[in-house]
Amino acid sequence: MKSQLNLNKVFLLLKRDWIKYRTNIFLIFGGSYVLLTLISMFLYMGGDGHFLIHEGHTVFFPMLLIWLGAIMTSLAFRELNSSGEREFYLVLPASHLEKYLSKFIITAFFLPLVILVSYFIFAKIYDNTLVSLIGHAQDLKPFRLMDSGFEGVPSPAFYFLVYISVHSIFFLGAITFRKIQFMKTLFVGFFFMWFIVGISFFLFRMIFPDFFDGWTPIEPNFVPNEYMKDLVENNVERVARFAAFIFFPVVFWITAYFKLTEKEA
Repeated sequence: MKSQLNLNKVFLLLKRDWIKYRTNIFLIFGGSYVLLTLISMFLYMGGDGHFLIHEGHTVFFPMLLIWLGAIMTSLAFRELNSSGEREFYLVLPASHLEKYLSKFIITAFFLPLVILVSYFIFAKIYDNTLVSLIGHAQDLKPFRLMDSGFEGVPSPAFYFLVYISVHSIFFLGAITFRKIQFMKTLFVGFFFMWFIVGISFFLFRMIFPDFFDGWTPIEPNFVPNEYMKDLVENNVERVARFAAFIFFPVVFWITAYFKLTEKEA
């Protein structure tokens, strides 16, 4: 039973989580949009109407998607890590895989979809309010997935790729840590990211010294030259995207599953 998969049980687990946590979900979402509203009011009263018109959605939407997604994902296995609820969770008539999939589906698919739809509603109210107060509204809409409408600003679709990476990290952290999962995962994830970036940079610097200007034992210079810039734009960037959006997320998700089986054993 530990590795069996019954989709009916997965559905029942999804339904159980909704009934059990729907009040908390509404409170968290409501509090998030109240916070965005207060920030908008503060900016408006501070005379920063330019930001509200030209940059509001480009900041608010990714901020809500990434941070709210990370916080709620880190709480996905709160029952498993709670001494009062752990026993009830362990005796649920479901396999490790079924429990894993139910949490994965909620946090990886339902959660960003709900954030997108709810933000669309918020954006409609936001834009109508701007028209009333300022006379203008921003052109960007959350459902304009492939084009932000602003030069140099990533599209909303890009932020969903970022969400995949963030989700995999906090999903693993939700299982690994027993308390304050969000803060612990944030701390460990931050140092892990910079460790990978730092090691990669120094290895690249040592292996390809000709791609950097001014290297001397006395006065090292880590400024990349034009050859290095071309290489990054044409090859390294693609490898980095693959690692960030596919390789590491898959590794973290697989690790999370085996970590779950270990904790439930």
